[in-house]
Amino acid sequence: MYPVFDPPTVELRLPRPRDPLAVAVGNASLLGVGYLLLGRRVPAALAAVGSITLVVVLGTTERVGWLQYVLFAWWVAGIAHGFLVARRRAGRPEHVRRHRIVAAAVAVPVVATFVIVRVDVNGMADDADAAHRAGECDSVLATAAGVGFWQRVGDGPVADALIDGAAACRLVVRARDEARGDREAAAATIARYEDLPDARWDGAHQYRADLLLDQAAEDLGDGLVRQLTALDNGFGLLATVRDEFPDRRDDVTRVLDDFLGQLPDNDACDTTEIVDWMHQQRERTAELDRAAEIIGQVAPTALVGCADYLMAHDNHTGARARYEQLAKQYPKSQLAPRAKAGVTRATHAIQLDTLRERLRTTYTDEQPAYCRNPSPYGAAKPYRGPGPHRALVYGQDFQRDSLPRGWRAKDAANATLIICAGEGDYGDSVQTCPYTGGLAPNGVTYVTFHKRRIPVRVYEVRTGRVVRGGSVQIGGTSCPAVIHYTTYGVDIGPPSTDYVESSTSDIRDAYRPVIDP
Repeated sequence: MYPVFDPPTVELRLPRPRDPLAVAVGNASLLGVGYLLLGRRVPAALAAVGSITLVVVLGTTERVGWLQYVLFAWWVAGIAHGFLVARRRAGRPEHVRRHRIVAAAVAVPVVATFVIVRVDVNGMADDADAAHRAGECDSVLATAAGVGFWQRVGDGPVADALIDGAAACRLVVRARDEARGDREAAAATIARYEDLPDARWDGAHQYRADLLLDQAAEDLGDGLVRQLTALDNGFGLLATVRDEFPDRRDDVTRVLDDFLGQLPDNDACDTTEIVDWMHQQRERTAELDRAAEIIGQVAPTALVGCADYLMAHDNHTGARARYEQLAKQYPKSQLAPRAKAGVTRATHAIQLDTLRERLRTTYTDEQPAYCRNPSPYGAAKPYRGPGPHRALVYGQDFQRDSLPRGWRAKDAANATLIICAGEGDYGDSVQTCPYTGGLAPNGVTYVTFHKRRIPVRVYEVRTGRVVRGGSVQIGGTSCPAVIHYTTYGVDIGPPSTDYVESSTSDIRDAYRPVIDP
């Protein structure tokens, strides 16, 4: 028989029960403290890692506010799971008070921090929203600058909404900066702001209207000094405001009236540029129609004033154009007769300018371009009736200087005739006389004395037509006792022809039939 041994006694230790409330509160810390109270380290570690991961992602990433709901579900699940696991432990829990204190000491600061941060970010959002609605976007941006990690953890969607509102508000700040130099660009920026879903400033629409009206007023003011592009833009902006902002039509009228009230401008030629611009407009607006009415009233005065100014400053071509414009566009104006007279006066001034230009010479005895290409000057006296008819003589400067002052014109403006005199040649013979000397046969040379024939073309200044051609012959004394001539080596005697010796009176007598018939 074999001896009988009693089996060894195995002592089994059941896990000590834990308080479910303490475990639930411990897990409320998001750090798995409840699991640690249960002695379950792996679930505790998983709970802590999961919670920290969710918090870090939520706090460092924009547009993931939905993760706060995942975090909340994770938090609730941890509490519920810990509570249920603790209840499955049999027996009466030990050290209940101490465990609850430990759990609360960890959980309460976590939950309290979350609540405080959540309340804070919602308060920031409320302040930013109020400032945004008031248009105080600098304050909104300053508030948004304080949104960071903890604000996103506290309330991610609210933090994101605050950031979105700040992004919209940034356009308002940009528009106000742009308004200092380019109101139209600022208005375009405000229009972009109004299209955003996060735009909350109710005054943005009116601010945009103010920008457009201010720019229109500035452009119209620039238009008063011939900046026609600005003028075009100004009227376009007024039309835009009238169409898009029906409640601001009185302001449109005010800006337009301010502009029209400055017409006619002190510079009449500035106003005529506006008149020209108005006549070029094809697409009419209410503003253009009203402006056309006022401009039509001041245009005649401006046109004649500008024309007079241009005449006084020797811009005769421009002056004539303005006089003609007045006569054509406003034939029933009281100033129309004055304009027609101005056209004639300006035309004569242009003709005189042309005449003077063609009479320019650069050297002695030169015939000017006028002699080949005459032009009329309608204000000159006609070549008719008794003389003398004042003349300008070209081509024979000495002969011109020998004429009486009463026959000579000082300037083309008071000339009746222009005489183009060519080079002299032998004219009619006057007398033949014998002279001794030289190698002539019998020692006598016969010299025939001739008048000096000057080919002339005589133009009437008024019409530019030739009123006399041919020539004039200048007489004088002949057969002087001694004649002078030049020899070249051998004295062969004097030439057989020579000119008479003409005096001042002889020159005058030759030109008298032309100038003082």
